[in-house]
Amino acid sequence: VLTPGGRVGLTVWGDIKKSPGAWALAPFRMAAPAKLDNQAAMQLGRPHAGEDLLARCGFVDIERVDVPFVWEFADPETFARALASTGPAFEAMQNVGEAAFLEAAASQAREQARDGLPLRAPIALVGFVARKPLTEGTVPQ
Repeated sequence: VLTPGGRVGLTVWGDIKKSPGAWALAPFRMAAPAKLDNQAAMQLGRPHAGEDLLARCGFVDIERVDVPFVWEFADPETFARALASTGPAFEAMQNVGEAAFLEAAASQAREQARDGLPLRAPIALVGFVARKPLTEGTVPQ
């Protein structure tokens, strides 16, 4: 419950297609088409999407900020196991199975591997801060 005048903050993926680390999220596309459609509908980091949602929900003073963000992993197998622990990966594994998902994720990461360096995936991340409007007779705290 957010009191009148209270602030909310949240982060969402930004424009993934423009991110150098988009490769790291590619295995999620192994999910069933209906799951992919649902994921696409929730892309609040697209220009104006998050702001519009917050405004429709009655928030004011909406601010959008780009958040520097990089995933880093020691090796392709560690990357694949970490990715498999996420919600979108679960949806992909429901469609193709855990073994196929892990192999696809590790294979994707091997293409990015550089000798002596960790895997790095810079991914666009967006933060939003907004305020619940004051109602008559309330004082901000």
